[in-house]
Amino acid sequence: MHLGVKLSMVSRQLPSRGHTFALLKPDITSNPIILKKVIERIEREGLSIVGGKRLTLSRDEAGKLYEEHKGKFFYNRLITHVCSGPVIALKLTTTNESLDDPVKLWRNILGPSKLFKNWIESGNSESLRNSFSLSDTRNVGHGSDSIHSTERELKIFEPFDLVNDELSEKESIINRLIPDLKEMESDIMEGDNNDKVMD
Repeated sequence: MHLGVKLSMVSRQLPSRGHTFALLKPDITSNPIILKKVIERIEREGLSIVGGKRLTLSRDEAGKLYEEHKGKFFYNRLITHVCSGPVIALKLTTTNESLDDPVKLWRNILGPSKLFKNWIESGNSESLRNSFSLSDTRNVGHGSDSIHSTERELKIFEPFDLVNDELSEKESIINRLIPDLKEMESDIMEGDNNDKVMD
């Protein structure tokens, strides 16, 4: 079921090296503060959000996305999780010719999917999954693993809202992706003020 919220995003008018698909899972979208950090990290690392939408996946949509995992022991757990709340589907591109292709760059930023194995073996200690994963399933997000899978996965979620040049402020992107962010930040600040009064 779609929540009916489509997002207009900014595009920098710089050379593009193709696209990749990213899905931010409910374990991240349910926390506006962490979600904001994830979006800021995506942009800081050289990716640009050129389209996206916030929605709740049906089991059918989730099944299409993860069809390669059908029959694996974790499949039902994965489908149940990604259907448990809103997700954010993103179309990403790189804007700097010196950077990796977008598929590789996003998967690098995201980090390996096996959380605890990654902690033990990987030197990639600053990946999003190392920072925010709760388990191998609740592990921040999904990233296409090739150009072919990017094309297939983008088609599942199209149409994305494309870029609106009038919305060129980063804050506009964050506000559209995280509609309840300001309210949560306000609640946190109010809580801090109440703590000071009680002290």
